[in-house]
Amino acid sequence: MAMNLFRVCLFLGLINSSFSVLFAQDSIVGNVYDHRTVNFNHPNGAYTNEMLQKDFGNGHYPEGRGFASILDSAYKITFIKGQKVSNTGAAVQMAIKPADQYTIQYRIKYPSNFQKGLHGKQFGLEIGVGYDGGRGAQARANGDGGSVRLQFDSHETDMSNQLYVYYSKMSGKYGNNPGNQKFFFKKGEWNTIKMTVTMQSSANAADGRVEVWCNGEKKIDVGNLLFVRVESARKITRLSFESFPGGGGEIPAYDNFLYVDDFQWAQGKEL
Repeated sequence: MAMNLFRVCLFLGLINSSFSVLFAQDSIVGNVYDHRTVNFNHPNGAYTNEMLQKDFGNGHYPEGRGFASILDSAYKITFIKGQKVSNTGAAVQMAIKPADQYTIQYRIKYPSNFQKGLHGKQFGLEIGVGYDGGRGAQARANGDGGSVRLQFDSHETDMSNQLYVYYSKMSGKYGNNPGNQKFFFKKGEWNTIKMTVTMQSSANAADGRVEVWCNGEKKIDVGNLLFVRVESARKITRLSFESFPGGGGEIPAYDNFLYVDDFQWAQGKEL
């Protein structure tokens, strides 16, 4: 009798566990958009999950990754003194309608006193199941996902951006810079960054492409990319609205801030 009761409880537990996993994977709370413009027109103060979902349709800051606020109708991100990767910055991903090509554009300002030597991640797009966070081996082995973001590095009076990509042909554990291209822009000024990611035409065609513009001038153009090897994963699926110090670079010696405004995304190359 006791053994039969154990089996029933085990069976019910497995059902409940399977249902919870499926629900967590398949449900999205909110709306999913294929185009949108976010102007961050909120009162000064904390930028909450409720504001995030109203602006972007869905998403929720993980614990310790939501150091974001509003200042003068701009999105302000804080890099906390003494912290890297976790417990600092603002990092969240939002579902968008799956598509073969997306363009994002935003205005960004790193103040003139933004600490020299800081290094980290700047916004982009997730592909398929999405790989980042040191999961290069999975991107290669599984071929069912990746991500395209920008990496920032802080210099004396300017900033540099370069690609930071996880994809099926990458090397190593962390994101690569295919094409080895980089560009610079000034601190203390608003700069407009635009990125278009075009998926490969089939699962075995190495013809994916990433293009990046700064203030209207094309700075990066990398083609012949095999992002994934699985046909069902050959879609851009999420926004990577993430900026934080981490990987290499210095530890913040004081609280650092950056500002973002007029964040847009749309299918295709036109916004």
